[in-house]
Amino acid sequence: MGSLENMEVKEPVHTNGESERHTKADCVERASPATTRIDDIVHERLEKLNPTLSISYFPNPLQIKTAKGAIMIEENGQENVDCINNVSHIGHCHPKFVKRIAEQASILQTNSRFLYDVLLEATNKLLKKFPPELCVVTFCNSGSEANDLAMQMAQVHTGKPGIICLDGAYHGVTRATMDISPYKWNDKYKQNPLVTVAKSPCTYRGALAGKTNSKDYAAYIPSIINENTGAFISEMMQSCAGQVIPFKDFYSELYPVLRSHGVVAIADEVQTGFGRLGSHFWAF
Repeated sequence: MGSLENMEVKEPVHTNGESERHTKADCVERASPATTRIDDIVHERLEKLNPTLSISYFPNPLQIKTAKGAIMIEENGQENVDCINNVSHIGHCHPKFVKRIAEQASILQTNSRFLYDVLLEATNKLLKKFPPELCVVTFCNSGSEANDLAMQMAQVHTGKPGIICLDGAYHGVTRATMDISPYKWNDKYKQNPLVTVAKSPCTYRGALAGKTNSKDYAAYIPSIINENTGAFISEMMQSCAGQVIPFKDFYSELYPVLRSHGVVAIADEVQTGFGRLGSHFWAF
């Protein structure tokens, strides 16, 4: 592993929390063969891939060749500690998981329409991590898809299409989950009238800076529930909003209030679940 002291820091370019969109004109001429190759890759990517797939650390993007554990290695040999790569919480290329994936791929790759042991094995392992009240599992391909499905289920259950999300929230990139992700559309797009944005429980900035009373927050929520509200969704700890850790007893105070108004509570654990908090498997 390379020394952190000798590691070059490459600053990302951000606008409202996202990497800026780039054009071919942004690419600069550079002398070495390695950087010329990177420029060629950037040019081709901008021509052939959707521009919403933004490039981090532009105009000096990292050309990653391999990774192991927490280390990502560039094509030029530069080693970088990966602190940002979404939710790869088991690390890169963990030998146990590489071996298991290869074994399964060599035996069977199919969908849930057929009977096979692995599907129920995975289901039962997950159920052991849930409280008894949560006893049914639906497997999805992504966090966006999971949240989209949860919204649909809440609407079917309540008969109401409205939903409350938190300011600064990020729940996905489908059409429906974009509507409940102010982090993505704030100040850019017109808000969906069926979406109500609640104050973020952030004690450092925003409307609730310096306030840590979960009871007061729970008492505030009924004021924004209307005749269309069927669901409330939140990340257990907001990520894109700035790693917001909610007030103490926040959800234990809030959830009973929501339920008393017939509102379904959706816990988005895409980034906080599966042991990523360290002390608990789930944040809720």
